[in-house]
Amino acid sequence: MPEMNPNHKNPAAVALGSIKSARKSAAARENGKKGGRPYKNVFRATEIDSNLIGNWIADMNPSAGPINPDCYWYFNTKKQACRFVDLVNGGMNPYQAVREGWED
Repeated sequence: MPEMNPNHKNPAAVALGSIKSARKSAAARENGKKGGRPYKNVFRATEIDSNLIGNWIADMNPSAGPINPDCYWYFNTKKQACRFVDLVNGGMNPYQAVREGWED
C-alpha cells in the first residue's frame, strides 16, 4: 500500500471546500470576533418598512420562498429577537418563547 503524503490535498475535498485554508481560518476567526455567524432571519424593521424605527423582526417563515409578514415576530432589541429564534429552533413553542425573550 503506498504511503500517503500528509500535505497531499484531495482534489475532490478541495472542490467541496472541506479542507481548511489560511483564508478560511482567518474568516472564521473574524466571524468569531463579531459574535459568530449572523442570524439570517433577524433584521431591522426598517429593512421592510421605513416607518418602523428601532424595532427588530424575527422572520420565522419555514421556507426561503416568498416573504410572508404573517411569520414576523416583532421585538424591541436584537438580543430579544435572537433569543426567540434560538428558543424556537430548539423546539419551544413560539408563543412560549416570546414570553421568555421579554425577561431580558
